[in-house]
Amino acid sequence: MAGPEWLARYALPGEEELSAQEQTLAEERAHLVRRAEELAAARREYDTLRALLYPRGARELVQGVASALTRVGFTCAPRDDMPRTVEARCAEGTLLVRACYSPASPAGPEEHRALLLAVDRVGTEERRKVRGALVVAAETRVEPSRRPAQWSDAVRRGCVEHDMALVPATALYQVVASPSVEQDAAQVRRSLLEAGGEWRWKK
Repeated sequence: MAGPEWLARYALPGEEELSAQEQTLAEERAHLVRRAEELAAARREYDTLRALLYPRGARELVQGVASALTRVGFTCAPRDDMPRTVEARCAEGTLLVRACYSPASPAGPEEHRALLLAVDRVGTEERRKVRGALVVAAETRVEPSRRPAQWSDAVRRGCVEHDMALVPATALYQVVASPSVEQDAAQVRRSLLEAGGEWRWKK
């Protein structure tokens, strides 16, 4: 109630208890707001991972790839100098990961060439050895289990020839959707770092 400062000195019986209840309610409300924010953040994380199945653009796919790799123990950072590319590091090695979003057709050889140039550039200009991985989400209008080929034969041959991992985005999703993802994380990292050609997680 508005009024002069002295008015607060004239309390009525039971008013202190009412004020205490109002304070408790304010604290509970603040707790609920914090909890709602935490739940919203958790929901965003799930939505980010689900973008591996159905990204609504290349940016969402890159975020999904980085989130999935983080879940298996990589430390990920976008390469601002390389479009749609994430550098993923762990104790076992470093992956240079290019995300290919091709909603209406299989991935073409230009994606493999772009990754090959990026890996060569890091080796030449930065004097660092990195492995290449191409993560592909193609024909995304179709349910994952019914999707046709995710890449052309030229992409598959190029990745085998240059010893790069060729990863369906749906395969990364299957890894993070597995109840044993935490126990399998080290094996998943090693498998990705050693892959040359098409990669799918197998225990």
